[in-house]
Amino acid sequence: RIAAHLYKKNKRFAESVRISKSDKIYKDAIDTAADSKDPAVAEELLKFFVAVEDKESFCATLYTCYSLIRPDLVLEMAWRNGLTDFAMPYMIQYMSHLHDKVKDLEDKLATKEEEAGDQDQQETFMSPPGMQMLTNSAYNPGMDYQQQQYMMQQQQMNGGMYGQQQWQ
Repeated sequence: RIAAHLYKKNKRFAESVRISKSDKIYKDAIDTAADSKDPAVAEELLKFFVAVEDKESFCATLYTCYSLIRPDLVLEMAWRNGLTDFAMPYMIQYMSHLHDKVKDLEDKLATKEEEAGDQDQQETFMSPPGMQMLTNSAYNPGMDYQQQQYMMQQQQMNGGMYGQQQWQ
């Protein structure tokens, strides 16, 4: 146990976990895997617990090393080895966490879309009047002949295309 602790202090996590497993001090092995922040160490420890059929340690590793372990690996190992009941709390927590992340992203995206819509609306009001006239001209096939005639009369009454006075 002292050797495992020294390896852990010197950041040699894989060796520390190996010694803890051989001494059957599984709690230290799980804590060391979590402290390592290395997914490979945590996944190797998880595979070890499946091999020795220690269901409780499997579940404890999932809880302690939650952020290090890929959910697809957990689901496959649980399904192949009859550990679905022990993996289910992890899977439920992961789904909840994933749902919360997606919800936050949707909210942020909706906020950005609203801001972009407001900005587009402001730009439309700030554009010169003649530019608005160009968008509502013969180039717009949705306008009928009467609308086009009305727009042309309005332009002439306003003094030209861009609101400038025409020189005589």
